[in-house]
Amino acid sequence: MTGGYPGGQAEYVRVPFGDVNLLKVPDDISEEKVLFLSDILCTSWHANELADVRPGNTVAVWGAGPVGLLAAMWAKYRGASSVTIIDNIEYRLDVARTRIGVDVIDFSKEDAHLALLKKYPYGVDCCLDCVGFRYPQEKKHKVEMKMKLEQDCPEVVN
Repeated sequence: MTGGYPGGQAEYVRVPFGDVNLLKVPDDISEEKVLFLSDILCTSWHANELADVRPGNTVAVWGAGPVGLLAAMWAKYRGASSVTIIDNIEYRLDVARTRIGVDVIDFSKEDAHLALLKKYPYGVDCCLDCVGFRYPQEKKHKVEMKMKLEQDCPEVVN
């Protein structure tokens, strides 16, 4: 889909047709203030749009990276009654718990499926996959992606 190139969180970014699809940030606005504008912020909002997160919904977010954390924040902003983030990196889970105020599941310490069923016996209303589509686990997929033979890995969805 994207030619096997890494995403926008890279030191260098290839931007085809950059002369027609970029916005110039005014000099009086700091880079820190617009850091998430072009990628992370809109991606996390769009995840909520696609899942149709509404007031009162219960939401599960897979992945506590930048997109997952902001997706959880947007879900709360949109009125979700309960948001749970699933990840295995402790400092990310701490940010989710303390700064965003959502429940967390560490899938390296407990079975995420069983933990979700315990909390939501009838399932959640909305699920957001914020792990990223370039998250291979098997050696075969890692090699194929390095050689640009495989662009998207189905392991997250599976």
